[in-house]
Amino acid sequence: MTYKRPRTARSLILGFAVIALFVAPTLAMPLATAASSGPEVRTGSIWIGNAYRPPVLDEPVEGSDFNPILHFYGAGGRIGFGRRLAVSPGLDFFFKDYLAVDGRAVPTQIETGRAAGQLAHVMGVAVSAPLSVRVFRGTSFHVDAGLSPTAILRLPIVPIEDSEVDQLWDYLLGNGRFAFPEATLALEYDMPEWLTFAFRVRAFAPVFRLWTDETELPFWDQLKLAAQLSLRYRLR
Repeated sequence: MTYKRPRTARSLILGFAVIALFVAPTLAMPLATAASSGPEVRTGSIWIGNAYRPPVLDEPVEGSDFNPILHFYGAGGRIGFGRRLAVSPGLDFFFKDYLAVDGRAVPTQIETGRAAGQLAHVMGVAVSAPLSVRVFRGTSFHVDAGLSPTAILRLPIVPIEDSEVDQLWDYLLGNGRFAFPEATLALEYDMPEWLTFAFRVRAFAPVFRLWTDETELPFWDQLKLAAQLSLRYRLR
């Protein structure tokens, strides 16, 4: 198959169009019910599993980075339904260089990946709306557990060194490779006045591997694990 080189501007427009398509429904919910929501900001780290390299493979793969840990930050809100149920739509972001190799896209570094294939700066956008249950409710301390049909859009919006990034777009967004359903657990503490501090752990499962014939690698390939601290302003 012959690939044509997309211009950076076209990649940016396509990337933001995809974000808008997924983000608009997520933002509509908290905006429509702002009176019962609490906006929050959060930051932390995300671990990305990458098994497409030794020792899992017998042969070395040039440019394939080993399980990177990245900064993971975002914002969201909490919409409560009664005393125990809530929906918490949010957006989170990470940035990482990706390499197209052997029909796949893997995390890389410019130093090792520039000679191995197509290379681009990728913006990861996690669009989530977990439905959570308050499994423990104290005077100030609470524990929430939830599930979300999260989508993680990995958008190769900035080609590196004039790389042709069509293969990266095709792999990272094709065949439902944005489907990462999420399980989350949050420990929350209501501070005086209007603030809630929380520590949250999140796991994103790459379920698309079930239908994309990528089951030859260990289960943790493309799995994502995150830990975040957040601060939420309570509107009421």
